[in-house]
Amino acid sequence: MRKILQILAILVILAVCYGEFELQNTLTIRGQVIRQFEKSQLNMKDSIQDHQNSYISLDDGTQTAFLTEDDHFVLKGITPGKHTIEFTSKLYQYFKIIVIYNPLISDEDNQVTIYSIDPNTYERVQEFTKPNQVIIKPLQSKIIRYFEEVEGFNIMSLLSGQGIFIVVMILMYFCMKNVDMEKLQQQAQEAQQSQSVQS
Repeated sequence: MRKILQILAILVILAVCYGEFELQNTLTIRGQVIRQFEKSQLNMKDSIQDHQNSYISLDDGTQTAFLTEDDHFVLKGITPGKHTIEFTSKLYQYFKIIVIYNPLISDEDNQVTIYSIDPNTYERVQEFTKPNQVIIKPLQSKIIRYFEEVEGFNIMSLLSGQGIFIVVMILMYFCMKNVDMEKLQQQAQEAQQSQSVQS
């Protein structure tokens, strides 16, 4: 029983020491998101909505941060290990940031490795030497479109594909609406009677 208590005490001490080590050895990342909106592709309303719905995510949402008015961000308390920083936007796709933090390395300049990667090819794109100068850029010509563009009305579209079927159905509806069904039945009966008399 005494040995078990000693082991538990040692484990508690190790846990406390490890917790203090993590608290003392955390990293703060500061950076900026570069937005390159083209006026022909993005109006002011879309730009405002994109800014309101965009945020920085660390490791798939374990920590999130919103941008300031000048598109800067801060992520605090990053623990040792490998981390992924992403910028979520509804309009553009952005490069991901990889952070590798190892405070056990004696040389402080080599404790942190930060670089950006292409989220589609995972190719390393750009390296950053300081954790307070991280820049997240959008992929060129990678605008995300959630809705299909609607073409303007064209009269020729009514004469092809489903358009002609719709036109025929509408014409049949109006024709049947204007026809006197009782009169048609009487004419049909008279025609049958005349055929029977002739025979």
